[in-house]
Amino acid sequence: MRQMLSEGVEVEPNAEHVSQLTSEFYKEDVLSLLIHKVPILGWEAKKDLVHFWCIFLRQMDSKDIVLNCGNMLRENIKFPSLVKYILDSSRFELLFKYVELPNFDVASDAFATFKDLLTKHETAISEFLTAHYEEFFEHYEKLLTSENYVTRR
Repeated sequence: MRQMLSEGVEVEPNAEHVSQLTSEFYKEDVLSLLIHKVPILGWEAKKDLVHFWCIFLRQMDSKDIVLNCGNMLRENIKFPSLVKYILDSSRFELLFKYVELPNFDVASDAFATFKDLLTKHETAISEFLTAHYEEFFEHYEKLLTSENYVTRR
C-alpha cells in the first residue's frame, strides 16, 4: 500500500490510487478491522496506518470520506504512541488549515480532531509543545484571530 500511495518516495500520492484504495477499504470494511487491531500492530505498521489515514483525510473528493477519516484519526488519538507520531508528522500543520475550510462539516470535524490531539494525552502534548512552542503558537494565534465562523465559534 505504501508503494501504491507514495510510489516509494515522500511525495503527494497519486489521486487515482488513493481513490481506488479508499473505495476498496470502504467496500471491504478494512478500516474497521484495522481500528480494532491497532493494539496488536507493530510500530512500523502503526506508522504506516497513520500515514495512510492522513492521506485518506487529505482526499477532498468526497466530504463523506473526509468525515469518516476524521473519525478514524480520532480513534488513533486514543493511543499515546500514535499521538506522538501524528504531532511529529509534517502533516500535523494541515489541521490548522482544515479547521478553516469553508465547508462547515469538514471544518468542525477537523476542529474535533485538533481538540482531541491537544487534550487526550498530556505528556505527549507537553513534550510536543516544549519542542515546537514557537511554530505551534504562531499557527494557533492565526486561528485565534481568524474570521472563519467555525474557528471563531
